[in-house]
Amino acid sequence: MSIIKEELIEQLINLASCRTSPEEWSTWWNNHNKQLESFLNRGEYLRLKPCMHGFRWLPILRSQQGAIKYLDDSKILYVKENVYQENYEKELKESYKANLEMEKHRLRKIKAEFPEIFNRYPKFSNSLKYNFDESDFIHVGLNNEKVEKFETTSGIKMPEDIAEFFQTVSAISLEGIKIEFENIYPLEFFGKKYYVLGEFWKEADGDLVLWDTSESNDLTKIYYYAHEQNKIKLLTKSFEDLIEKEFAYHNKNL
Repeated sequence: MSIIKEELIEQLINLASCRTSPEEWSTWWNNHNKQLESFLNRGEYLRLKPCMHGFRWLPILRSQQGAIKYLDDSKILYVKENVYQENYEKELKESYKANLEMEKHRLRKIKAEFPEIFNRYPKFSNSLKYNFDESDFIHVGLNNEKVEKFETTSGIKMPEDIAEFFQTVSAISLEGIKIEFENIYPLEFFGKKYYVLGEFWKEADGDLVLWDTSESNDLTKIYYYAHEQNKIKLLTKSFEDLIEKEFAYHNKNL
């Protein structure tokens, strides 16, 4: 039996019995990595290799599972302990609690700064706790004079539901979502005129949110330009659904 195999088996028995710390295992692996890559087959190597992870106990737990399979396949006796699993579960619970606290803090801060958006769009507002960070922004709503100026300049009446949104929030920028009153612009597609309200990465980066100015329903249908397909598709049957359903779902599922 080669020296590397003898040493490996000793290490794997220790892993199965939880007698090695995560740091000790990682150090031993890194010190013998080239020898192990040559000695083990690809599946064995990948199952035993400590993975990169933010948690302390998950990498060694996965390596322990690989060690047990190797020892079982080789018919080598060992004693299995569950310390790694127990420590991982504790770490997971602590992480979950910390994330909940961070989400609550984030939500309290946004609500204090922008109470109007919570009153008008509660589902969207609550979804901000999942992904709002320092690179994102929300700008306070604008006054009715700016809406009227837009209507005078464009010659188009802005639908009430869209105008109400911009009077609540003049701009939002999140991962995959960007709606800004100051950057609304016209877009002609196959002879039909739309206004671009911003971006929503529905199918791919850069998909655009569109308002069809030829429609005059009480509830404004919202479309999107799927740029990879070069198509315009219906997104929601109302502007409120865009915010409360599409945007809220997007934030929760990033």
